[in-house]
Amino acid sequence: MSVFLRSVPIWLQVHNLDLKYWGTRSLFKIISQLGKLIREDLATKNRDCLQFARVLVEVKLSQSFPSSISFVNEKDEMIRLDIHYEWKPSLCSICKGLGHEDLECRKHQQLKIPEKVKSMWQPKNIAPISEPGGSFGPSTQVKDTIVKAQMQWEGECLWFLMDRILCWNVRGLNKLQKKQEVKNFICNKHLGLVCLLETRIKSPRLGQLYLSLFQGWCITSNLAHHSGGSIVLAWRQESFDVNILSCIAQCIQCFIQPKRRLGFHAAFVYAFNKSIERRILWDSLRSMKRSITGPWIMMGDFNATLHGDERVTVRGHKLGCLDFKACLDFCELSDIKCTGNFFTWNNNQSGDDRVYLN
Repeated sequence: MSVFLRSVPIWLQVHNLDLKYWGTRSLFKIISQLGKLIREDLATKNRDCLQFARVLVEVKLSQSFPSSISFVNEKDEMIRLDIHYEWKPSLCSICKGLGHEDLECRKHQQLKIPEKVKSMWQPKNIAPISEPGGSFGPSTQVKDTIVKAQMQWEGECLWFLMDRILCWNVRGLNKLQKKQEVKNFICNKHLGLVCLLETRIKSPRLGQLYLSLFQGWCITSNLAHHSGGSIVLAWRQESFDVNILSCIAQCIQCFIQPKRRLGFHAAFVYAFNKSIERRILWDSLRSMKRSITGPWIMMGDFNATLHGDERVTVRGHKLGCLDFKACLDFCELSDIKCTGNFFTWNNNQSGDDRVYLN
């Protein structure tokens, strides 16, 4: 799996730094040991908080994060500074995925060599039940019952998790009022995994979004493929393990493993407005389908409709709808029936916020 983010902005605190070095040029030279200085916060710039200097730095995911750095001052004295990271990105060196360490990696667990177990012979006292024809094992009726029970259990587990997963086209998340609205909704619904679409959050502001909405969560985005801030995905580590499988400008594909429950594939989609650009997305979803076995859910803003009555006032593009329907048929996805308000947007813009489940 390829790493789609090479660097992220993070806030860090520089302790024991003399006030005379708090200027932008001095901070730039000192912090260059850790990464590229983006800016200092307002309290540091105005010298309102003198306990430490707080700066936003762009760091590489593959670099180390030392707890202290040093520099030589104008008197040739070595000055040691303590560094406190408000958040550090975790990168797995095994699967190159974000949000978990090597020991927590699913691939690492699969590579573990099982311990040798000493085998002991023990005679069986109960003879196996035989079917007509001489084969051994459970009867066909018992097998069918087991398969049906397992499918029912898997479906119930997946539906139970839907109440804790959110996919929301927020249509911009730079205003403080909108951030507070989203934060209140996440807290009130006790959500464990959140996907926000059309955030319009650029790379320098991703760290600020993390601190205001998702502090303590794992977070990723497709900023490396869409500079306008298209998709942000965040999850609680105590609720879900998320393995990012692919990331493109219009979609993030991942495998979601809830704690002590059935895992499933998920695709979070924010499609482009033009039908010719959406064809790249449809082809990518078809490629994903070929490698997926088991439950698969796809949700987001597809900017296309399946039926004419799903949009009022504006006539849908027939060719774009046919492409969308052909993709869903190939992927064997079914439209989940909606509850509440059928129309999700009313400003005459194209859009179709729906959920599709396999």
